[in-house]
Amino acid sequence: MANLLARLAAIAGAIIAIFFIGNLFGKKSQKIKQLEEDFTDAIEAKNAKKIAVMMILLLFASGCANTSANSFCLWAKPITVSQEEYDQMSDETFRQIDNFNQEFEARC
Repeated sequence: MANLLARLAAIAGAIIAIFFIGNLFGKKSQKIKQLEEDFTDAIEAKNAKKIAVMMILLLFASGCANTSANSFCLWAKPITVSQEEYDQMSDETFRQIDNFNQEFEARC
C-alpha cells in the first residue's frame, strides 16, 4: 500500500511539474510573441514614416522642376548676327543658327 501511494505521489508530482513547466514556457512564449509583434509594428511604423518623408520630398522636388516650354524662354534668346558676321559665316553655322531661332519662335 505504501508503495502504491508513493507511485501515485510520484505521478501527481510529475503531472504538477509538467503543468508548471508548460505554464512557465507558455508565458515566456506569449511574452516573446508580444515582443516580436511590438518589434514588427515598430519597424512598420518606421518604414511608413520613411515612405511618407520620401513622398513629401518628391512632391517638393517635382514642384521645383519646370519642364514646360516656358523655361526655355527664360534663358534663350534669338541669335542675331551682324552683316559682317553673316558674310563670314559658313552654311553649316547659318543652318544651326536658323534652326535655333525657329525653335525659339515655336516655343516662345
